[in-house]
Amino acid sequence: MRILAFLLAAHLCCAAPAEEAPPEETSPACLEARDHSDLDWIEQNIFAPSCYGDDDPRIDPSVGTMPASNDLLCGEKREAVSRWIAALTP
Repeated sequence: MRILAFLLAAHLCCAAPAEEAPPEETSPACLEARDHSDLDWIEQNIFAPSCYGDDDPRIDPSVGTMPASNDLLCGEKREAVSRWIAALTP
């Protein structure tokens, strides 16, 4: 579990090149992420819509379930995942 959490955090926290950066305007979902670090919220609002879905045309089962063509997660969502990982007991 910790290895998965570490790999996920590393993937989510990598800086994107400037031309791929998300727009400056913060969406309501990103604003809501500021108040969360709980796995239930993260699964429903970050992992499920961003990482998997059987009917998602971006997913190629031969490559995996996290489409590289997804939009970048906003900083608030990345921070929510980081807080969740940091709260895990050693």
